[in-house]
Amino acid sequence: MTVLHDKIYSRFKSIVDARQTSRPELDIREFVSSIASSSITFGYISRNFSQGYPANLRKLFPASVGFDSEQAMSSEWAAIPRAPVDNEKLDPHVGTERILDNFEPDDNVLFFEQGFVASAASWSHSFREQKIEFACLAYMFDDLAFYYMSEYENRLTRKLNSTSKPDAHEFARADAVINKLVSEKISKYNSQPDYRAVIGEPGKRKVLVIDQSYGDSSTHYGLAEDSVFEEMLLAAIKENPDADVIVKTHPDSIYEKDTRAGYYSGLRDFENVYFFRQPINPFSLFEMVEKVYVATSGVGLEALLAGKPVVCFGAPFYSGWGLTDDRQSVPHRQRQRSLTELFHYTYIWYTHYFTPLSDGECQIEEALDYITRYRSMETRPDLPDSHNPVRVSVIVPAYNAQSFLGQTLDSLLEQTLVAIEIIVLNDGSSDGTLTLIQRYAAHDKRVRCVDLKENIGQGFARNQGIAMSLGDYVFFLDSDDYLLNSSVLESVYRKAAETEADMVRMRKAYEALEDGSGRFVGKRDDACEEFFNAPFSETRIEDSPFLFQNRHFWTFLYRREFLLDNEIEFSTPQWEERPFLTRSLLSAAKIADSHVPAIVYRVRRDSTARRVKKARDLQFQLQNYRETMEALSAAGVELKPAKAMVSTQIVHALFYGWYWETLQSLPASEKSDQLAKVQTLLSSSLFSPEEMSADAYNVSKIRFAGYEYQLLLALASSGLWHQVDRVLAGETFSAREMYELIKGPEVALAWSANHFSKYSQKRLTYDFNAGDAAIRPRIILHIGSTKTGSTYLQHFCDLNRAELLNRGIWFPEFGQFWQSSRPHKQAGHSEFIHAAHKRDYSLRDRILAGEAITGKKIESVVLSSEAFFLMQRPGVLLDYFSGFDVTVVAYLRQQEEWARSQYAEFVAGGAIGKVSDSFSDWIDQDITRSRLVYDKKLDSWARFVGRENVVVRRYSKEYLLGGDLVEDFFSSIGLEDAAGFERPPELQHNKAVISSRHLPLIRALNRFSYSSAETYFDFIDRVEAKLAHLDASDSRNEFLKSLPVDLEQAIDKGNAYIAEAYLKEATGPLYPAVIKERAQSDLVPLKVTSEEAEAILDAYTEATSKSSDVLSFEMPSHSLDDEPVFNLGYFSWRRQLKRLIRRYYRDRLSAEELLLFDSNVGRLQAETGSRVLRTLIPYFYSQGSVYGFLKWRALLTPYVSRLILKFWGAAKYDEYIESPVKFVRHHNKPVLVILGRILYPMGELRP
Repeated sequence: MTVLHDKIYSRFKSIVDARQTSRPELDIREFVSSIASSSITFGYISRNFSQGYPANLRKLFPASVGFDSEQAMSSEWAAIPRAPVDNEKLDPHVGTERILDNFEPDDNVLFFEQGFVASAASWSHSFREQKIEFACLAYMFDDLAFYYMSEYENRLTRKLNSTSKPDAHEFARADAVINKLVSEKISKYNSQPDYRAVIGEPGKRKVLVIDQSYGDSSTHYGLAEDSVFEEMLLAAIKENPDADVIVKTHPDSIYEKDTRAGYYSGLRDFENVYFFRQPINPFSLFEMVEKVYVATSGVGLEALLAGKPVVCFGAPFYSGWGLTDDRQSVPHRQRQRSLTELFHYTYIWYTHYFTPLSDGECQIEEALDYITRYRSMETRPDLPDSHNPVRVSVIVPAYNAQSFLGQTLDSLLEQTLVAIEIIVLNDGSSDGTLTLIQRYAAHDKRVRCVDLKENIGQGFARNQGIAMSLGDYVFFLDSDDYLLNSSVLESVYRKAAETEADMVRMRKAYEALEDGSGRFVGKRDDACEEFFNAPFSETRIEDSPFLFQNRHFWTFLYRREFLLDNEIEFSTPQWEERPFLTRSLLSAAKIADSHVPAIVYRVRRDSTARRVKKARDLQFQLQNYRETMEALSAAGVELKPAKAMVSTQIVHALFYGWYWETLQSLPASEKSDQLAKVQTLLSSSLFSPEEMSADAYNVSKIRFAGYEYQLLLALASSGLWHQVDRVLAGETFSAREMYELIKGPEVALAWSANHFSKYSQKRLTYDFNAGDAAIRPRIILHIGSTKTGSTYLQHFCDLNRAELLNRGIWFPEFGQFWQSSRPHKQAGHSEFIHAAHKRDYSLRDRILAGEAITGKKIESVVLSSEAFFLMQRPGVLLDYFSGFDVTVVAYLRQQEEWARSQYAEFVAGGAIGKVSDSFSDWIDQDITRSRLVYDKKLDSWARFVGRENVVVRRYSKEYLLGGDLVEDFFSSIGLEDAAGFERPPELQHNKAVISSRHLPLIRALNRFSYSSAETYFDFIDRVEAKLAHLDASDSRNEFLKSLPVDLEQAIDKGNAYIAEAYLKEATGPLYPAVIKERAQSDLVPLKVTSEEAEAILDAYTEATSKSSDVLSFEMPSHSLDDEPVFNLGYFSWRRQLKRLIRRYYRDRLSAEELLLFDSNVGRLQAETGSRVLRTLIPYFYSQGSVYGFLKWRALLTPYVSRLILKFWGAAKYDEYIESPVKFVRHHNKPVLVILGRILYPMGELRP
């Protein structure tokens, strides 16, 4: 250190040391104002006071002079601009040196520094250009020490340590100023451009490290020597291993490169560390990063104002107050302060403001307004020069797109919305794509050509497009797609402007199919667009999870600031769509629908989606699946259904798309590595076989219903790849294999195998030897009756099959029946009845070989079905189990309760189909009456097994053990701890949502014909869903006040007999009067509301695609179009002619036309291109009614239907009413065949 340097530093230190104890308490703001008229020498040269950076100082101190002035040494006061440091390599500021060399420690000396809103330009610009408009706007003064000297107290520190607090007005003012400062991105210096820089890896977390000018006084006195900067950078890297680390240089080190180097000067990018040296507004950087690391930089305070966590490795003045993560102890900080308090005392109380336009001192608000009006913010050289604001930025990545890009750009340039920019990014093309883009750019300045020298992939290219975009909204268009018409963008943007939505959806118009040479060969609709046929209102994803059915990210217009604020980028070069769209949907506060047909999607054979895939594609796809599921998992329980749907889409895509096919082609080592990554992903908490959904547009309903997806997920999670291949190949599994999985320790695998075993019965083989059937287990027949919780009990046993096996009880997965479209609606082991009637002993033999099949000792087999109770001749089933010890368990419900519940089930989609009779008519049917008199049913079973083996339980909470059906049933068969087993989900409780008041309308709709049972059940399911949404369920009923007298008498007599004979209750009724009174107490008149009626009619419309506005409750006419039959003439004489014509056209029709020939000839006649075939069709397919001339045979329907109802019941009656011809053709009994041909000689079943 030189002698002069030592003298200056020592004198300075002696001044501040003395000031710590010698100065009285005072308000520094008031004190500075009180001496404003005094003469004062500042550490600046005189000429700068007129035009330069310190020009505004004379608005506070009119008698101020520079240190080179003749009056300098005679001033009453002196003001030091910068603290000297004890570093001989750094010369002290010349103004500081002059003042300290000429003023004594006891003289009147102030310390001053520019404020934190310093200039409309930069420090160096202002000094270099000598423009008054760039003069410093704010100064801070102190008489104790500079504000940044952490080891010394100053007036700001004392104020913050005091008990002073801003009043309510001051608080509100400070908050308002903070908001303005942040929203307007006003920093200390304000010449730096505002844009979104492209730094590091797109989509990756980012943290910011702030460099500072080397040797700056604030670092020295802020305890931040050279080693601190090294520690700070290493800590940022270590603490954020998954993030890019951005090191931002000091603004002055950009403009004054030779004299103001930073601590990280000379370093270059390495690994995930990026040194960003270009000028940029600090708030633009804050938008990109999650955390900010500083030594003592004032940027840390700005980051706090922007809401970012700040880590301090030095001791800046804003640390130590509880707002920052401080990595070293900070002296002179004795209390915590809020950010608003810190801002108030620093920016407002401690700082004095001036502008070139103010007469004297002004308020901070005026200074901010001045900056927003006059700042010299630099523009980036690649921004278009346009007087009109850009409304929509269209981003088009292009790689070797020379042959089709022109059509894409033409469709954009012809848009009626003129205020657009088209950012076309040439992604390292090797053909003439770049030249084509340049030609368009030369023709229209709205086209911006960006030449990426290397191919980085369309995902990363789009990120660069986002970063440089200017529009209010951003739209993505692939280089091979184009807009349907010229009004697309204007229409969609208008919707965006009206709603101020973050995202606005448009429609995919159609897919344009091309052959190998690129020629257009036809159009195709996208199946996922069916979910958006009806426009939706402004919404959020939590309220409209169906938006995840959206297939493409580019069917949305995105608000640009929304993307930037939420840091939504593409995370991979290819296969990038799903995470981007998922993050956008989850982040959007408002999503709107323009319903505009917009994009034509070109289906090319050499596109990314259809080219040959490589290992790199597998890696990107897997990464995107993980990111998608992670985003959905973090979204919370509200989006659990959406997560289930998307997870199923992913499982489908993994195993039934190009992914698995590509995987098989990899070398063994690469394949093994990739399989390990798949297992890691699928075995994570992001996926669960129990949380999957069949609602996704691309999911096979058949595979889902058979639990194939669930089993694949569980097998892959366990790394059982051989079994995965077998499932995909459609191979069968032995039941013993499945039971090994069911009994295994892996819960998800056991659950999946259990359900697969039941619902994919055709995929199981039961191989056993006759010798395996040595021991006959006890057979427990749970016979119902109906509406006594049988379905729930069956689901319970299915779910707990392994637990029951551990206790010697087997609930077989085979022999069960359920509705394929609604598996929760099931009839239990009803297939055993059919096997018994046919004397097919295969099911019984499986039970005999149960121990060999399950690998467990079996003492009892539980078979459950309500169909057992309905059997007219139970002896057939009991003969089937001849030689077995059989116990029959029956639950009986009070008859009036049962009748009302059962009728509602029959009308509203029960297992047997639809019923349109009134309640009184239904009660009067013989079959209904027989079901209401329980004693005869019980005796028919007791006749074969003995009354002592018939267990009768009353289905009423008062009589169930613990009020619980499960506990009661298993207790009755000797298992006491089943109540603690896992319970089925709510869906499988089979609880009624449809109330009695809804039944008349549903009965009316039941009179219509439906294309299939599945269509009808879909209608009922939709009704239940809509009524549940309306909370329309009601336990009250509107039925008959009482049952017919003769029926009641028969019921009472039978109930008394059951009580005595089966329950050993010598006196008293089977059901106490209170239960009967309860059954009748809720009989009140009820009316369906208009909302409920509309919901039911909407459900019908959606399920049948018919308009509810033209519904008529008359029996529909039967014609060639609505009957599931063909008219081949009397006794089908045209059949042979049809066969001859089909043989001729077999090689002349497409596969689709041939299918129509066999199934829908009316449509074929309308659509075929063959004029000859159109002429021939009427000759081998009569267009006449299958009911003859004027449909006279339809007159037979009422008479024949009554006979069917009387002898076969309501179910067969419904089948006949729906299609008489189909009904008679379905049966193979000789008498019916002959009678059917006589009554209905015309009409054959469609294939």
